[in-house]
Amino acid sequence: MLFFKKKQKPEKEPAPVKEMRTLEEFKVHGMSYKNDANTDIQKLLKEFAKDEYADDKLTASEIREELEYEDKVYLYPMMDINVKLEPTEFEGKPAVKVLGETSPLVYEHIGWIPKRDAARVIEIMNARDYKVTAELVGGPFKYRDDDDKIKSDSTEYGCRIYLTF
Repeated sequence: MLFFKKKQKPEKEPAPVKEMRTLEEFKVHGMSYKNDANTDIQKLLKEFAKDEYADDKLTASEIREELEYEDKVYLYPMMDINVKLEPTEFEGKPAVKVLGETSPLVYEHIGWIPKRDAARVIEIMNARDYKVTAELVGGPFKYRDDDDKIKSDSTEYGCRIYLTF
């Protein structure tokens, strides 16, 4: 007696996952001013960085060691910051406000997408699934002077936005 296996239906292959790709990096503008709540954005970001790195301070020996290989050692290295992008208008033209999460679930205005890029960013936000990530840069740093002494200085905080879709 012959036995035949019942023909099995081929399993459906899952739909391919649409891979997101990086669109572009944007430097946030307007971070040297006060925001629309009249708060100094640099002070706001300084407090955020201090809170974020409260437990991760480098020791003096770690700073000396890092300065053997680097020109500057930032006390708060590049850090991720959660952001939201809010389409709006400014002087009748498309604009995108950048809101940073400065404390849990509290988003405050920290700057703007450059106006030359605003219309394109709004188009992407309206037409596609997208993901936005950001990192904060700048702040206080240590360096060696010409006499090989360790000195302190600071740069303004900045923010880079990465939009993927």
